[in-house]
Amino acid sequence: MEKTHIISCCCCLLCFFLILKPTLVYSLSPDGKAILSLLASADASSISFSSILSSWNLSNPTPCSWQGVTCSPQDRVISLSIPNTFLNLSSLPPQLSKLSSLQLLNLSTTNISGPIPPSFGLLTHLRLLDLSSNSLTGPIPPELGTLTLLQFLFLNSNRLSGGIPRQLANLSSLQILCLQDNILNGSIPWQLGLLNSLQEFRIGGNPYLTGEIPSQLGLLTNLTTFGAAATGLSGVIPPTFGNLISLQTMALYDTEIFGPIPPELGLCSELGNLYLHMNKLTGSIPPQLGKLQKLTSLLLWGNSITGPIPAELSNCSSLVVLDTSANDISGEIPTDFGKLAVLEQLHLSDNSMTGPIPWQLSNCTSLTALQLDKNQLSGPIPWQVGNLKILQSLFLWGNSISGTIPSSFGNCTELYALDLSRNKLTGSIPEEIFGLKKLSKLLLLGNSLSGELPQSISRCQSLVRLRLGENQLSGQIPKEIGQLQNLVFLDLYTNQFSGGLPSEIGNIMVLELLDVHNNYLTGEIPSQLGELVNLEQLDLSRNSFTGEIPWSFGNFSYLNKLILNHNLLTGSIPKSIRNLQKLTLLDMSFNNLSGSIPSEIGYVTSLTISFDLSSNRFTGEIPEEMSGLTQLQSLDLSNNMLYGGIQVLGDLTSLTSLNISFNNFSGPIPVTPFFRTLSSNSYLQNPKLCESLDGSTCSSRILRRIGLESAKTVTVISVTLALVTLAILATWVLVIRNRKYMAKKSSGSASSSGCENVSAIEANATAGVSLPPTISRSTEGQINRVVERSSQVSQKLRINFSVGRNIFL
Repeated sequence: MEKTHIISCCCCLLCFFLILKPTLVYSLSPDGKAILSLLASADASSISFSSILSSWNLSNPTPCSWQGVTCSPQDRVISLSIPNTFLNLSSLPPQLSKLSSLQLLNLSTTNISGPIPPSFGLLTHLRLLDLSSNSLTGPIPPELGTLTLLQFLFLNSNRLSGGIPRQLANLSSLQILCLQDNILNGSIPWQLGLLNSLQEFRIGGNPYLTGEIPSQLGLLTNLTTFGAAATGLSGVIPPTFGNLISLQTMALYDTEIFGPIPPELGLCSELGNLYLHMNKLTGSIPPQLGKLQKLTSLLLWGNSITGPIPAELSNCSSLVVLDTSANDISGEIPTDFGKLAVLEQLHLSDNSMTGPIPWQLSNCTSLTALQLDKNQLSGPIPWQVGNLKILQSLFLWGNSISGTIPSSFGNCTELYALDLSRNKLTGSIPEEIFGLKKLSKLLLLGNSLSGELPQSISRCQSLVRLRLGENQLSGQIPKEIGQLQNLVFLDLYTNQFSGGLPSEIGNIMVLELLDVHNNYLTGEIPSQLGELVNLEQLDLSRNSFTGEIPWSFGNFSYLNKLILNHNLLTGSIPKSIRNLQKLTLLDMSFNNLSGSIPSEIGYVTSLTISFDLSSNRFTGEIPEEMSGLTQLQSLDLSNNMLYGGIQVLGDLTSLTSLNISFNNFSGPIPVTPFFRTLSSNSYLQNPKLCESLDGSTCSSRILRRIGLESAKTVTVISVTLALVTLAILATWVLVIRNRKYMAKKSSGSASSSGCENVSAIEANATAGVSLPPTISRSTEGQINRVVERSSQVSQKLRINFSVGRNIFL
């Protein structure tokens, strides 16, 4: 209430000066009136809360005493600087262009929108124009090209569109041009290469800026910074950039630039930062870059660079960061890199590098990050790595490194991330590693490590991720692991651990993943695991756990995957399963679980991936509540002793996989679209299940079989009729030929005899069964049998077809 009152008072005061006392405004100089155009457009609340604007005294004859305003001895305004003032203007007032003596205009971060007035081109004495970090829209006015005295132009971080005006090339005094972070389009005007005084040219963050980089920019010999990152620029890097002898930073990343890195860049002797990552560069790294004695950062990652890393880069004595990861670089790591005394980060991961890890890298005592993962490196880890006393992260995963883990890692007291996964390491895990107080990530997955986990693991109190899966570790899991209060991920799967699962693990309250599957663990599942209320994945499968599933598992309110298959668990599923409202996968298959499927499972509607109770001893019917699992994709209840109907499964509309075989289910099979696609393998050994036409009653098996065979019946009838037709035609042809033959033969015989023979032939032909005497009796019998069989089959199939047709009609 009090705040609203203050705003109202300030607004009234403003109205008093601007409306009720116009004589005060009229007494202001023209420059003062031009500045007041800002107040006329500004939001009243903005004025009241601005210490600058509220201090402006409208009774002064000139604005020269106003905060943010500087005047010449002639009381002309030469500077208006009110950055970070919340003006909240919908547009820039064109009246500001009347400040004809203005040399500096700074309205950055004042919440101004709208276009830049073209009339600003009248401010011919302007040396600095800063409109950055606003919401300006529209094009950059070409009229700004008339400001020949302008030295600094900041239009960055707006929403300006259109192209870069070539008229800006007329700004012969321009030293800094910042147009980054807008939505400019078009290409870079080649005329900008004529700005001989330009020192900083920033156009990055304009994704629609396209075309090639003009080679004329190589004429900007005073340029210290060229920033064109996150644009749509394409083509090659102009070799003329080798003429930029003053260049200190080149940020040309995340573009469509392709082709090789020009060797001419090695002539840019002042170059300190070369950022060419996330492009489409090809070819090899030019050895000429080794001439850059002042180079501190070389980022080339995320390209398609090939060939080896030139040893000449070791001459870049000021190099702090070298990143060539995610390319296709081959060859070995240069041993001369050991000369880079101030190197802090070396990233060579995700390439095709071979050979050993050079022990000389241990001379780079400033190294904090060494990432050589995802290559084809071989040989042992040099024991000298222990000399890297301030090393913080070491990634060697995904290589072919062999040998043992050096105990000298214990000297790397600053180490917080160590990933040696997916190699060929053998031997035990050195106890010295667990003495690293800052180690938070220890990843040794997929090696051939052996031995036991030492009790000293409890000393590593900073551990957040401990992932030791897919090794040959043995012995018992030490109970001291329960003292790692910051542990979030615990992976011990696919090892040879034996004994029980320590109940002390239940003390790790922040644990989110516990995976011990495929070991030799025995005993009961500790009920204390239910204390892990933040657990999201629990996998105890493929062990020899006995006893019942703890009721306390109902505390897992964040659990999304519970995998207990291939154990020796007994008893029933606890009804507390209902509390697992984020569970997406439940697998209890291949145990000795018994009892009925609890109806509470139907309320776990989050089950979407899989629900597997196969190969147990469950009895009873499928609970009606399971109809609520409408998002479930896979259900396996096979190899149990379940009985009753399966109509409830028809409501599981998202199913893509179902197996209920080897049970005692009965009644009709649902007729949903999914069930129509299932093969008989999904129902094996459920003899009382039956097909149904309406989903509620069983159909007659005989009628069903006849109906299903109707299509085949039609085909058989057609084929049979065709055979009968062929047989009759063949018979008729033989009769005709025989008649002609007998007529010709008997032409000289007595007429009575001839007539008698002809009559016999005609009689035989008319009967359609007997043949002339000249045809053999065996042939006659075969033809008669074909005709008779065809007639019988036709009659029978006509009956069957009629019945089947009635069923489906």
